[in-house]
Amino acid sequence: MPHTSVPSATHAERPPRNPVWHWAWASLLLLGACSAHTRLAPPMQAPEATGATALAWELTTRATDLLESDPQLAYLLLAEAEKQAPSSPQVESAVRRLAARPPCAVLRGHTDDVSMAAFSPSGDLILTASTDGTARLFEARSGTWLKVLGGAGPIRSAGFSPDGSFIITTPLNLDRADVWETETGEEVGLLGEQKSFEELMVAGFSPIRGHIVTGSASGAVVFYDDWGREQARHHEHTRRVTALAFDPLDRWVATGSADGTVHLWSTYSGDHSVSVSGHPSPPRMLASSHDGQRLLTASADGVVRLVDVDSGKILMDLRGTAPSARWADFSPDDRLVLSAGRDGVAHLWEADSGKLLLDLGGHSGALEQAIFSPDGKRVATAGEDGLVRVWDPSTGALLLELRGHSAPVNTLAFSPDGQRLLSASKDGTARLCTLSEPRPSWRGELGHVSAVAISPDKRKLAVGSADGLVRVLEPGPGGTQVELRGHLGRVESLQFSLDGQRILSTGEDLTARVWETLTGREVSTLRGHAKSLSFAAFFPDGTRVLTASRDETLLVWDVQSGQTTKTLKGFLYGYTTPALSPDGRYVLLPILWANAGSVLRWETLTWTSLEPLKGHVGALHAVAFSPDGQYIVSTGVDNTARLWNTSTGQQLSVLGCGPGGAVQASFSPDGKRLLILGTRETADFWDVASGQRMYPLRTSALSAPVWPVLVQAGTFSPDGRLALTSTHDTASVWDTTSGAALFQADAQGLGVQWSSFSADGRELILVTNDGVVLRQDCPVCGSMEELLSRLGQTLARQLTCQERTLYLHETRDCAGETRE
Repeated sequence: MPHTSVPSATHAERPPRNPVWHWAWASLLLLGACSAHTRLAPPMQAPEATGATALAWELTTRATDLLESDPQLAYLLLAEAEKQAPSSPQVESAVRRLAARPPCAVLRGHTDDVSMAAFSPSGDLILTASTDGTARLFEARSGTWLKVLGGAGPIRSAGFSPDGSFIITTPLNLDRADVWETETGEEVGLLGEQKSFEELMVAGFSPIRGHIVTGSASGAVVFYDDWGREQARHHEHTRRVTALAFDPLDRWVATGSADGTVHLWSTYSGDHSVSVSGHPSPPRMLASSHDGQRLLTASADGVVRLVDVDSGKILMDLRGTAPSARWADFSPDDRLVLSAGRDGVAHLWEADSGKLLLDLGGHSGALEQAIFSPDGKRVATAGEDGLVRVWDPSTGALLLELRGHSAPVNTLAFSPDGQRLLSASKDGTARLCTLSEPRPSWRGELGHVSAVAISPDKRKLAVGSADGLVRVLEPGPGGTQVELRGHLGRVESLQFSLDGQRILSTGEDLTARVWETLTGREVSTLRGHAKSLSFAAFFPDGTRVLTASRDETLLVWDVQSGQTTKTLKGFLYGYTTPALSPDGRYVLLPILWANAGSVLRWETLTWTSLEPLKGHVGALHAVAFSPDGQYIVSTGVDNTARLWNTSTGQQLSVLGCGPGGAVQASFSPDGKRLLILGTRETADFWDVASGQRMYPLRTSALSAPVWPVLVQAGTFSPDGRLALTSTHDTASVWDTTSGAALFQADAQGLGVQWSSFSADGRELILVTNDGVVLRQDCPVCGSMEELLSRLGQTLARQLTCQERTLYLHETRDCAGETRE
């Protein structure tokens, strides 16, 4: 049997009332003592099989490599892998890792820089344009390629008409714009050809009537009706037109020029309306407020200017930190202004006062664009670093970071419903991502919470408070609530009976109380301890209760009579939380001081004292039984966890703790794995049979450290496929097959006091530090069928002939298939 030797720890003082802090810090002094003895389980190996199983492994491996770069193809390969090897843990692990990411489809086909991407007004189609000389149409639901609109050269810009029936493209270095019919993909008109022989710089449809306005390299602004007939031509600009913006109400259009001027024109007649001066450098882009009363200009001098449309007067200058302002836009309610520049920072301003509200940073290169979602509740930024970031504009919090582009991002676009985000990149692709941010489905306000317990069926919560009140509730819409009143002062602990019919509570009034769950009737009050109670638990049959107190006694009570039936005393040097075996046959008591490192044991049929469990050096943190009661795990300040045989007391293995120590441990539902929580942002999965560490978990991967005093012992999902750890900041979900960090719950900035999976394992239940109960969807939870179905709603398409040949090794003739 392996044994770990560590330096002994001596203590000269009695423990404080709550010694956990003391041992948490003491354990830090012993970090690394056991790391040399840690055995790490070998990485997941390919199954030794041929045929379907081998193909499933190959598909899973390929899909894992594609999780970030091409989530849609990864989904398709995993769906095929599931068909080849149903119920494969490796396939399921990869599916959950995919489900942890925002589902993104990669729109391929272009062979060069994708200069823009946009949704049709209905949101059903996506238009992309590229310097490869083509514009392409895709189905927005799946990202499936539909049509290619051939051009005469690299395309500078493109856009839909107001009703989506037509598309306009502006080729680079040519004197024309092309108009296409969306449904057929046929070219139906040319604008400007053989009239000016001047390169067109910008072109667009007016937002209601669909008239077309173009701006050229000479500064000419030309108006066309909806038949493509020229209506008006103006030469107020003396240099190239650099920007174009329409009033959403279709009353005017603004043009900006390299000559530093901005002009406003009537979209109805094409007549000149207002001139705006005062730009020392060319405006790079223009944006109208949604009421059409104000105009934003972003210039190369780094200044965003707010202009009054009626007078052309500059109302204010918004000076950010960038030497050049590349983008500016109004929020949907026109209350905020968003700007972005070369320093990689987006700024949020108050539109009326010009007050700087927030800086949205984090990008490592210049920003190309920053946009509001249609409802104004999100902001997306992107630029030279290839990252797309999604923010909460009310707080400045980063909501999502979307990776996958291998080159700078040129443009962004939200779908009309705001649920999808489109990005176009110099890497030759566009990416369509669904922004399904999990939100609490239910919220309950309870005030200060001092103790929490969940029923065995995970359908009811018992929540205690400092005023002695215990609430029993069903966390969810329409759930019932029962109040248990009787304690005088703080409720210290809560537990449900095995059948969930009764609740056991302890309080600082030195009593334990038994209640009926449904009615709230008090069954009995257990009085007898001289000091506060530190532990209370039902025996499996629910007729007896075990309590432990800081008066250094353990008492066994008959629930019906409220009388003690057994007293164990004389533990003069303190102990931590006892443990009762699942069958009620054994009681464990970890010792703190005298005989530190020992776990006292009793057999409860005769209350015979058994040989203590000895091996730890120094005090113990905690002990726990496996679900079947055959094993015991103990953790101590010597930074080891130890596994014991329950009936014999034999030490089976010493589980090295790694750099984070070993503070708390819990078994998986099948008893085959252990989740051990450490003291320095660590948690580990261990294999019980071999005593080997399977996967080290680093909670810094989810930005939340695990500390022994601030974390509940990790818990597993009902099927054992997932694990949940919680800290004072958040709750995190882990894959138990791979050890991957999957999901971090949204505690709404309130911190997490307690967390659990719901009864069906599909949701998380959180109790925050402020006494708020949250029920939240978990996107990585649920069955394989549910996860694949959910992913298929946004990522489904058919594997192409070439893909089936490449990945599934099918023999096919793909000569007739266009590779897009």
